[in-house]
Amino acid sequence: MKIIRRIALPLFCACVSTPALAQGAPASPPRFSVTVFENASLANLSVGSISAMGQIYGVGRLDGVDMVYATAGSQLTVAPKAAVSNLVFASNAAGDSLIRSAGSNGNALVHILSGGVATSLNIAGQTTWSGTMNAAGQVAFNAGFGSYATFDYTTKAYLYDPQTGIRALGTLGGKDSYVTGINDDGVVVGASAMAPTPGGAQGFMYKDGVMTSATGWGGYQSAISGINNAGQMVGHVTPDWNQDRTRGFLKTDGNNTFLKSISTPIGVDGLGQVLGENAMFYSNGVTYSLESLVQGEAGWSYMAVGGINEAGQISARRCQSLICEIVRLDPVSAVPEPQTYAMLLAGMALLGFAGRRRRQRPCDAVT
Repeated sequence: MKIIRRIALPLFCACVSTPALAQGAPASPPRFSVTVFENASLANLSVGSISAMGQIYGVGRLDGVDMVYATAGSQLTVAPKAAVSNLVFASNAAGDSLIRSAGSNGNALVHILSGGVATSLNIAGQTTWSGTMNAAGQVAFNAGFGSYATFDYTTKAYLYDPQTGIRALGTLGGKDSYVTGINDDGVVVGASAMAPTPGGAQGFMYKDGVMTSATGWGGYQSAISGINNAGQMVGHVTPDWNQDRTRGFLKTDGNNTFLKSISTPIGVDGLGQVLGENAMFYSNGVTYSLESLVQGEAGWSYMAVGGINEAGQISARRCQSLICEIVRLDPVSAVPEPQTYAMLLAGMALLGFAGRRRRQRPCDAVT
């Protein structure tokens, strides 16, 4: 009995602790399955943004006409942009939506629709043109004024809160600022122009009413392009005007990790995995080509990616020959290795045998 106990207990403990020990070894590559939408190849559609619930919103062209599209379930709906009076371009898990419409002067108007009530996000004298929202219905958005033609256009960052209304986020000393993301804790990220000296732009974090530089170094140009609910941020930095030297990074608990082969990250999911603008994917210290991580899709090329949500779902546009379509990539849960199951079953069998011998021993003593 002692021999069996000496064998069974260590073996069982080894089986139970296998996942923990495996953390020190290289992790298996992540995998994705593909959700294909009906009507996804009817028009020349550009890859769009993806919501927390996996809906994709974007634009395109068909026979020279500007189109807009949105996904719901397995359907992708395409419509002429001019025929859509209220265009949904973002949504959250609570069912709130951001809606863009055309004003009487031709400028875009943006509202948040929550519980059947529409609240305007328009700033007097400015045009609201983009936004992102969290589960609480807070919206980080951009508005601007001026003229592109005369290179005199100004962009400002704002935050809408259902309890307190709209507030300007300010800048880091320069004229412009813009937002790129907000997490469920209400932390906003983006980039802001600096004062004329030293000039350039820096990625920022806006939290508890205060905007601070979030990049941690004096690179001439930097921006934060995404944040997850754990507070991890991704962005890029360019030491000077040479764009070839731009480097992407992941910021975790104040520490920056440079991302190999990803110069411009698009976003980060809840596991700290990073999607690059060039369709590269960073996971557990390794950078992969996104195409290599998609199961059973030989012959398709993933030409463009649009975004990644907290759950790790990715909006993408894939092509094969002359056919291109909008798809969603869904992470596939990791499956334990076969040897892990074998060791666990062996340990359980030995423990069961030991328990049986223990129950039989009193009977043997009587006889």
